[in-house]
Amino acid sequence: IGNGVFIGAFAFVNAGSEISSFALINSHASADHDCFLSEFCSLAPSATLAGAVSVGELTQLSMGVNVGPKVKIGSNCIIGGGSFVKNNVPDNTYGFGVPFKAIRNI
Repeated sequence: IGNGVFIGAFAFVNAGSEISSFALINSHASADHDCFLSEFCSLAPSATLAGAVSVGELTQLSMGVNVGPKVKIGSNCIIGGGSFVKNNVPDNTYGFGVPFKAIRNI
């Protein structure tokens, strides 16, 4: 766990996960085993990462987002609330939905 990381009440970070500096993990969010959260990324309340998920720097996962196993989410992305991400997401992407759909570049 890096410098300046915030982990809220009832949040979980499981074995083998790495949390870079200034990442934000809000209340009830969880990062399962072997996840990697880059600098300045944020998980909003109740966001859930399955095992071996990677989240790029400056990326925001909104409330209730669920991410499937081994998914890589790029840098500078915004994933809208309640989305389910089952495939990799390239850098600078904004989108939402079940399943997640990229809407536009940022």
